Amino acid sequence: MQFPKSFAEMLTITHTHLLSMAVIFVISGIGIALCERVTERRKRWLIAEPFGALLVSFSAMWLMRYVDAHFSWLLEASSAVLAMTFYLQSYLILRELRDEPT
Repeated sequence: MQFPKSFAEMLTITHTHLLSMAVIFVISGIGIALCERVTERRKRWLIAEPFGALLVSFSAMWLMRYVDAHFSWLLEASSAVLAMTFYLQSYLILRELRDEPT
């Protein structure tokens, strides 16, 4: 890989990652929406948060490239929150599947 990326390369990376990650979070959001043991308030937060974190992460990437490299802290923080939310979603979905009565 070569750095810094050109504008076209930045658009390509953003486009492919946003689309694929959005599909992943739509699927995990559907799983959370079907969970019965999670409260409605937590469901709403767990479904919406990954999309907000995606926007912040990719905005930070663009800010790092075109404004100031110090925006790396924002990218790191939003990516960490995104990962933790995904792990929590996965845990809750798997717990719901495991505890489902037969």
